[in-house]
Amino acid sequence: MHKVCESCANDIGEGRNFMKCGGFCFATFCVKCCDLHDELAAAVMKKSNLFWMCNTCKNIMDKARFKNALVSVEQANQQLIEELKDQIRKDILEDIKLEIRTNFKTLIDSVPKTPLPQTPGSFSFNSAKRRRGYEENMDTAVIRPSKLLRGTDATAPTAMPTTSNHTEEKFWLYLSGISPDVADQTVTNLTTEKLGTDNVAVVKLIPRGRDPRLLNFISYKIGLPIDLKAKAMSPDTWPVGIVFREFEDKSVSKRVFWKPPTALPTLTVAGPSQTSNVSANTQPTA
Repeated sequence: MHKVCESCANDIGEGRNFMKCGGFCFATFCVKCCDLHDELAAAVMKKSNLFWMCNTCKNIMDKARFKNALVSVEQANQQLIEELKDQIRKDILEDIKLEIRTNFKTLIDSVPKTPLPQTPGSFSFNSAKRRRGYEENMDTAVIRPSKLLRGTDATAPTAMPTTSNHTEEKFWLYLSGISPDVADQTVTNLTTEKLGTDNVAVVKLIPRGRDPRLLNFISYKIGLPIDLKAKAMSPDTWPVGIVFREFEDKSVSKRVFWKPPTALPTLTVAGPSQTSNVSANTQPTA
């Protein structure tokens, strides 16, 4: 087969030795252009595991190795950076968790173990001006209801009901915590039994527009003789589960207004022929 040297472009005749590039091009070169000693050239041609590479392929190979080295170094650096990021992230999270636990424990330890006592129904004023404003608006002030008490039924004996038709001033009791299934008569019987009187007035308190069957509990307004107030306000009187307090009618104004007397004084006017009685605001006629 006719061969031409890739380097000098001369023909390589039959029977002459030649070298084939073992790099990328696989081109044919004469032994002279390979710049190899005869012994070395003979060894390369004789041994199949030895190969020779032209200068062009050698330069390409050097560049490829350098590029691969750079790629390998970059990949190693990137992996190292990611590992450092993960470690830094873990360290920061651990520090944050430790700080949160420490601050939370400090906050819990600083909270009082027992609640502070509350002053019922007290108001403080910092100036005389505010005090005057409060006094001027007493009629519009919101009256806070008294504290709800709970029945204990501990020592209250069952009292025998007594019949009474007195019309004395009544004490009104707010009774709540009663199941909607309980009938009104049952509440009346309970009040009569516990207080020992049948002089009671029981009024069911239902929010306007609400279905009593859908309520969780029912409340009652109960009128009692005033002398039973102490017994009605005792927790030992009522069964466990019932809450109560003195009823406060928020619809009635607490302010008292002046009214003129119903009967006006009369004056006696004596005439020449008769005596007549006229009111103080009536003028006599001639």
